[in-house]
Amino acid sequence: MCVIPDRLVNRLQLRPYRTITARGYDRIPTPRDVYVIQLDLEGQRIGPLDAIATPREDLLLGRNALNHFVITLDGKNLTFELKDP
Repeated sequence: MCVIPDRLVNRLQLRPYRTITARGYDRIPTPRDVYVIQLDLEGQRIGPLDAIATPREDLLLGRNALNHFVITLDGKNLTFELKDP
């Protein structure tokens, strides 16, 4: 699932439609509101997608977003490629 910064919830005036229990890196179960978002990636609009908000500064793309693309990770060359299939 995608994770968005808390500050975007207020800026975009998002309203939660349900609550789930999520675990972060600390592995502590925490209730989180779920929001519906759309993203523009590589010229493609994807969504609606579920996302939770946390006090982070960046957006974390979840599998629900990444599954729309062919992704190539080349660790040796330190490259990342995201293609619209």
